[in-house]
Amino acid sequence: MGQTASLIILMTILGALVAALYYNWYQAKILIGDVGILIIGAVIASAVIVGNYETAGAIIIIPYVVDFLIKAKNRFPYSFGVYRDGKLYCPEGGPVGLAQLVMKVCGGISESNLVLVLMGIEAVFGVIAILVYI
Repeated sequence: MGQTASLIILMTILGALVAALYYNWYQAKILIGDVGILIIGAVIASAVIVGNYETAGAIIIIPYVVDFLIKAKNRFPYSFGVYRDGKLYCPEGGPVGLAQLVMKVCGGISESNLVLVLMGIEAVFGVIAILVYI
């Protein structure tokens, strides 16, 4: 799309995230936490605005909006799931977030597979965002 400034911003954060992924893969040696997540979101939002492709940015955040809506419906509970026999299961009251929804649909899932499913969901929306501009 000819947006060099946006490309530079995104390639910089990509390099940092690949390094973080290496150390954050199961079993994690680091945790980027809320501050890291906020910085990632701010950098992506900046690149989207600078590159003038807000539609792609809106498509990419759809899984996060779904997660927010599920959590808002349940009044933002603090729950991760139930760990039993090496798998994570949806809490008793039903899914309280996107991760718990995946746990419920799968009928229990290992932590590493849950991460892969969530990464896959985001990858699908990333590909859709790219296809919008082809």
